[in-house]
Amino acid sequence: MITHVFFGLYGVLADKVARAIQFPDAIAEVLCGRYGGAADTWRRAYAGVLADWDSYYADLNLSGDDGIAALWEGEFRTTRALFRLAGVPELPKDELTTLARALTGTAAARCDLLYPDAKRALRTLHTAGIALGVASHATAAHARGVLTGAGALDAFTGSNGAALIIAPEVVERFERDTIFYAAAARRANVDPAACLVVDHAPDALDGARAAGMQTARRDHAFDWAALTARLQAERHQQVEDRL
Repeated sequence: MITHVFFGLYGVLADKVARAIQFPDAIAEVLCGRYGGAADTWRRAYAGVLADWDSYYADLNLSGDDGIAALWEGEFRTTRALFRLAGVPELPKDELTTLARALTGTAAARCDLLYPDAKRALRTLHTAGIALGVASHATAAHARGVLTGAGALDAFTGSNGAALIIAPEVVERFERDTIFYAAAARRANVDPAACLVVDHAPDALDGARAAGMQTARRDHAFDWAALTARLQAERHQQVEDRL
């Protein structure tokens, strides 16, 4: 019986195209408001960083033993580059480090990136009493920002008041493999057999299945209504069995 559903983020719940459209303005608004300069200047700086993105990570191994340190180093480099390209004096290292780890989440909270059908399904599943989580390559701050901007964070928040967000820095692993999803189940304090993972990435689905979870492939033909109907029925049966 499924009690927990873990969703991938981009390409599953959130739209990469919407991010490409909305993020430049959101990043510019955050940085312009805090550090001055013209919004257009920050937008151009962000476009410049995106155009050269791979070079900032070229010598970093996110899948290695120091993968999380590499993740944070990449975030630091790309954020520092924004100031260089915008011609704005660079922040002290500690302040820049803090900003680098929060910036994309702060920007995402100003956007609405969730697919409308996904948003409706999340609300239905949450109302049915099914625990919802995100299991993604995105940092926890970024994932939380996406859910906040779409008005969906409360659907992922459990009775302890914390959102169920499984991110690389949370489980200390970047690759979404067996170890990642086993750690996700422990984090949620749930039997893996009671978990469903919805994702489009083959490695994530393989890792989840190897960890003992059920999976559903999110593709262009994915039926959100069928998913919600199935899980609602299971949840109803679970309640009936307890009576």
